[in-house]
Amino acid sequence: MFSLRCPQLFAGVLFLLMEMFSLTGCSCGSSATDSTLENCLADLTNMDVFARTPVGKSLMVSSYDRTGGNNDWAVLKANDNKGDLILVEIKGPGIVRRLWMTGIPDKQMLNFYFDGEKKPRIQASVEEFFGKKSPFLPPLCDHISGGYYCYLPLPFQKSFRITLTPTTEKVERPYYQINYELYPPERSLTSFPGTLDSKLGGLISRVRYVWANNTNSIKASLSACNPGYIGEVKAGADSILLAHRGEGVLSAFILNIKPSDLLSPLMRARLLRELSLLIYWDDQDNPSVCAPLGDFFCNPMRRWEFVSFPLAVSREGFVCRFPMYFKKSARVVLRNSGKYHVEVNSSFNVRPVGPLTTKNYFHSSWNSSISPQSPHMILNSTGKGHYVGCNLLAIGMDGAWNILEGDDQCYLDGEVFPSVHGTGLEDYFNGGWYYYGLFSLPLHGLVEKAPIRTTQYRFHMVDAYSFNKSILVNLEFGHGNTSKGYMSSTAYWYQDKPCGVRQLWSPSPTEIPPDPLEPTAIMSALFEMERSLNYNSAEQRCLEHIEKYPAFPYNEMLKLRAIAYDERLRGINSVFSLYKQLADESTSDAVRKQAADLLWIHEKKENNLLITSFNGASRVYLDGQPVAEGDDPVNIGIKRIQLSPGSHVCSVEFTRLRSYAWLSVQLRNSKQTINTDKSWLVSENKPGSWPFVDLSTNGWAKALDHWGCPPFMSFWQFYPNAMVDCQAVNFITMPVEWSKDGKTVYFKKSFEVR
Repeated sequence: MFSLRCPQLFAGVLFLLMEMFSLTGCSCGSSATDSTLENCLADLTNMDVFARTPVGKSLMVSSYDRTGGNNDWAVLKANDNKGDLILVEIKGPGIVRRLWMTGIPDKQMLNFYFDGEKKPRIQASVEEFFGKKSPFLPPLCDHISGGYYCYLPLPFQKSFRITLTPTTEKVERPYYQINYELYPPERSLTSFPGTLDSKLGGLISRVRYVWANNTNSIKASLSACNPGYIGEVKAGADSILLAHRGEGVLSAFILNIKPSDLLSPLMRARLLRELSLLIYWDDQDNPSVCAPLGDFFCNPMRRWEFVSFPLAVSREGFVCRFPMYFKKSARVVLRNSGKYHVEVNSSFNVRPVGPLTTKNYFHSSWNSSISPQSPHMILNSTGKGHYVGCNLLAIGMDGAWNILEGDDQCYLDGEVFPSVHGTGLEDYFNGGWYYYGLFSLPLHGLVEKAPIRTTQYRFHMVDAYSFNKSILVNLEFGHGNTSKGYMSSTAYWYQDKPCGVRQLWSPSPTEIPPDPLEPTAIMSALFEMERSLNYNSAEQRCLEHIEKYPAFPYNEMLKLRAIAYDERLRGINSVFSLYKQLADESTSDAVRKQAADLLWIHEKKENNLLITSFNGASRVYLDGQPVAEGDDPVNIGIKRIQLSPGSHVCSVEFTRLRSYAWLSVQLRNSKQTINTDKSWLVSENKPGSWPFVDLSTNGWAKALDHWGCPPFMSFWQFYPNAMVDCQAVNFITMPVEWSKDGKTVYFKKSFEVR
């Protein structure tokens, strides 16, 4: 979240501008004849790079299944000389712009060879290369939500090769995607240096700073905006937000939409698709940009704050920083196809055209598909230009995660076989394994996740797909296009001339079909929001669900949970009477009990709630006394416990009975919360003093979180309850080496009650 009303705004803007000017003086693909790491680094903070025509040809090599199946991992062959496993070989000159992997063990050694050399110029383990060894550090290189990614440019003059050094740990399913720009043979390139001097090291540090503080760059862009249209956009009408005559570059704008306070949470969510953004260039009759407002800003389902380089959503509004050149005129329109008037406050920054301005026209279009048994089309355009990314909403409605198994494919200039063929939906967006949590980064992010639906974005700032005649970007509708469900996407690209895109005249084309799985996935959706500490959105999500599904049998419990989110935001005094009302008057025994429990912990400091969730047979002890047991992966257990201030020990005996085994224990009072986490100790052998466990750590190891928190592939339907955070962040899951059913392990945690 960021705010324009920041007291340090101007100081931050000045510092950021100094940072950016130091990085954007020379860039790869400009008039310079030599491409070096220095000017390639400049590309990573220069927003104008989005509009620039790539010098070379954009290509990608990946591990996709060449037989047409779904085994999209590589079958590696050994190098005859050293016995290393060859991952990829590319002939130069060129620049590796993006490198993504998953399925390779963290300790596996990666070897990077440049220009036919015999000794690797870069050698690092997987975990080192993706975020733990200089210069390959976050946020340029990292491991996020199941995927390993690297955006540190790797230029090479003659060739580029990656191998894996064999270890005792077998590489069973190595997935990879490598985007590179292939240059003409006569192009001069300076390969990635074997040793970085202080100047290059400083440049990388400043790029990392800009990436890590992207909110500051957005503040700087918006501070230069001037007021545009401020007023009402009537139902069924268009309003012109900006009408500019003459040549220029629309470099940033912000739209603050204010619906009526009388609109319900569900109505507010639907408004994001009832409003459409249209942009016309050079007096054209047809818009070059047309998409639902929410979809254009990566918010197709509901408002969700995030920050990327070209787009962001904050409490101030919807922010766009794609550079948009025009020669004669620019006209920005907001179309209201809904039933309700809205207020809009808009601001724009139109800057003069400079000598280095790239005169390509920005375009964006929206498309949707409903179980077509064919690929979902993200973009289909003719002419000359380059594709710079998309955001995508994918909803599986057949109970399977197969919708995320579809591969992305990009056909350039009428080719029969795609230049780009990916390995899976979440792989394209730099995630992996159906994602492990939400994230928001400058060039890629997962904005929303719930079973079985995801909203994600990726921007090709330096790895754009260029075309001279035509481009077709598809995404398989699950493997083999066999998934049942819904997809919608917004594509972003540039062309040398403005061309018209499909207009949306009513909300009907943008309506999302009913999802039979959504009601039973509500708890998993809330878990994701809680992990992002977005309690306000979670509260609104509960109220939206109650309105959308009035016959849902657990709506009163969701109402109580919404109140519990309000307590997180504003404290017990703000919700005390609401708890009391449900505790006294609810028609549901479970709601009355849980509302009373949430009041009880505030009566005395000794009052604690023990909240448990188990997928496996479990027994819980406090100071050696049995207090709870169970094995229920979809329901929680709640028990009132009184504990005096001082030292205590909680211990758990856990027996694995099925896959995705986990335990979750939370002890909560009005002042503190004790959760199961990685600080707990574990023993594979039953302690001699069991069930009482003393404070000794001999024979104990720290518990490891191997799989994260639910939802898992097999477990994503949970019965609603009002205990916020108890299932979102405090799970201990069983590691692979304990995979045998019937395995019993022992956990303990020493803690202080204040």
